[in-house]
Amino acid sequence: MGGDFTSVDGGAAGRLVRMNADGVRDTSFNVAAGFSGGPVYSLTEQFDGRLIVHGGFTSYRAITNTPYIVRLWPEGSYDSSFHSPNGGNTILATALAPDGQILICGLFGTQYDGHSAMVLALLHGDGPPRITTAKAGNSFTCAWPDVATVFSMQQSFSASGPWANAPAAVNHVGRSFVITNSPATDTRFFRLAAP
Repeated sequence: MGGDFTSVDGGAAGRLVRMNADGVRDTSFNVAAGFSGGPVYSLTEQFDGRLIVHGGFTSYRAITNTPYIVRLWPEGSYDSSFHSPNGGNTILATALAPDGQILICGLFGTQYDGHSAMVLALLHGDGPPRITTAKAGNSFTCAWPDVATVFSMQQSFSASGPWANAPAAVNHVGRSFVITNSPATDTRFFRLAAP
């Protein structure tokens, strides 16, 4: 939940906290000093668990090039790969397009980032997570970024399905989730599926 608060349950909260299903604060999500200069209006979760946060704030964790919109990693740290040169425009809402692009709605006047935009603008996003594959001997591996925590690997013997969860165990290797599949003489198709 976001807003203009600075504490929750007696603990410091920089205008954004995450709650567990039982209503208790999730301490694994940490925004540290959080947002300053104004409230958080709302947020949108990307396919990979990262959060697009927008509001009336002018900085996040004392980083001043983050006015009004910022992207956070799932645990609350700042994602420096996302930067939208807002130019002082008020963003009222955000949404995730099916292809992973970020739709924003706001009071832009006549343009956003030097482009004509009255109320709506589309920002480049990362799109859905991608699978990489590699062959090792008679086995092969499928890997995807570990920020895509809500996805599961599925397999099928036909491109049109039916699809079922891949039976191999998922391992966490570096910044990836990896499944090593047993040797197979048939053709298989793999995909990442959101719940």
